Amino acid sequence: IPNIYHTDHYPDYNGSHIDLRRIKNLFNTTDEDVVIIVWGNKADTITACEEIKNRVIEAIKGVPEETRQHRRGGLTCFERILPGVDRMYPDTDHPPLAIEAKRVDRIRKFLPELVLDVEKRFSSNGIPAGCVEYLALSHYKELVDDLILKGVNGKIIGFLFGQTVKNLEQKGVNLKKISRETWLELVDACVSNNVKQKDFKCIIKGLAEDTGWNISDICKKYNWEARGNVDKMAVCAKKV
Repeated sequence: IPNIYHTDHYPDYNGSHIDLRRIKNLFNTTDEDVVIIVWGNKADTITACEEIKNRVIEAIKGVPEETRQHRRGGLTCFERILPGVDRMYPDTDHPPLAIEAKRVDRIRKFLPELVLDVEKRFSSNGIPAGCVEYLALSHYKELVDDLILKGVNGKIIGFLFGQTVKNLEQKGVNLKKISRETWLELVDACVSNNVKQKDFKCIIKGLAEDTGWNISDICKKYNWEARGNVDKMAVCAKKV
């Protein structure tokens, strides 16, 4: 690292005032002049001189955008550059690092789908606007995609998952016990009217509590009760 002295703030050492006078006499300076002395290995010293020259040119053009430290006598000195585009990472103290296109392509393959794209896809498949954001950000996203591929009506998906399931989770009901296959089977039962949408919440709560019920048992129970009395179906739902 090159060493640097300058006559505006010359270091104080034994005999420094004599050296300072010799330097000023050598360059025939006045009080308005500054002499900068740089020494070190050749390559670093040349680089340092170039940076000093650039700094002088920058200062002549105007006040550099930087943080400066207060000194006695109303003077200031450089402390650090201001945060900004010139200081953002990657670190500007290091040379640029070339990033190959194949590396970018490899990373892109593992990036998740943009939420905005998921929302657009859900909206285009008829899922109500009020449910789209929740479903796009939820862990039901892949399940919703499967249901869309199966041709399930978007409004039904929105009601079942964007409203009913969301409401249960907000109330603290743990639905993690319900498998993907069970969800698909339950939606099929709703679509085929074996299970009424209004009873969907009760059935989900029963499955979440792991009461030993499966979808087939629930559908049979509902069909049997439905042939008798509509009120009995509600009672059955409460039991589940």
